[in-house]
Amino acid sequence: SFPQGIRNCYNISFTQGTKYLIRGTFFYGNYDGQSKLPQFDIHLGVNMWDTVNITNVTIPVIKELIHVPSQTNLQVCLVNTGLGMPFISAIELRPLSNKTYVTNFGSLALSARLDVGLQNIIQFNHHLTHGWPFNGDVYDRVWTPFNYNSSTTLSTSLLIDSQSNNYYQPPSIVMSTASTPINVSAPLELNWNSQNATSSQYYVYMHFAEVVNLKLISPDHSTLHSTLPPILNALEIYSIRDLSKPGTNQQDVDAITKIKLAYGIQRNWEGDPCLPQAYSWAGLNCSYESINPPRITSLDMSNNNLTGSVPDFLSQLQNLRVL
Repeated sequence: SFPQGIRNCYNISFTQGTKYLIRGTFFYGNYDGQSKLPQFDIHLGVNMWDTVNITNVTIPVIKELIHVPSQTNLQVCLVNTGLGMPFISAIELRPLSNKTYVTNFGSLALSARLDVGLQNIIQFNHHLTHGWPFNGDVYDRVWTPFNYNSSTTLSTSLLIDSQSNNYYQPPSIVMSTASTPINVSAPLELNWNSQNATSSQYYVYMHFAEVVNLKLISPDHSTLHSTLPPILNALEIYSIRDLSKPGTNQQDVDAITKIKLAYGIQRNWEGDPCLPQAYSWAGLNCSYESINPPRITSLDMSNNNLTGSVPDFLSQLQNLRVL
């Protein structure tokens, strides 16, 4: 947990250009003995990722993104919004195939990932307590049990080979169950309400596999109707998030980070120096232009008990006007 400061960050190394599943898990469990369910924000770099709203002591909240970093280093930051102390139980990174979850723009925030037709309730914190790929999922995705109303379940004990020619590689145990309408002439419908009213674009991924051994027929004439109802094995829903806003000029970031380390600055210098503006570092002033990344223009190092000569790398702050 983070009782000090408004913004606290983890610096994480990425492989630039690789697609990642980024997951934050928040399990309160009344760890502080206060029985006060907190709410706070989580940022990726300088961009707002989501709001973490803890509504139950024993049920974890999971936030997931599918994101392609444009840099080799990025911060995951927790921001205190005055509604309780931020905390995090785990941060996980899983590299994905770049051929999966392709979008025209933006990153994908998970809304739902459903194991359709599963009758037994899977422990939601299985991946937390065991640390293994969830149900054999090579990407360690968490699948939530789901059944449609007015549907029946199909299942097989045989291995479903859904990974050989499928970049998404849904796990066999997820694909071994499916839902189908009780009325064979009825559609299979899902009613889903968005909790994020600000997002107007969603991506839906459906996974299909036959789980019943059917008799194949090959008529030598056209057919007007299918004799079997639809089935669905798994479903994923994501909302688009714009996380493309760049941070402070990288040369300035490198220089101010050297200053922080060289002098052991104890101020709450966390995350990006200039962005978001509401959380810019104490003692800094930055220039903000609509096109170019922010630059550090002034630096106040007073009241830090500093001694010694001015370091050479201070000259790397090329837009610095006041010291």
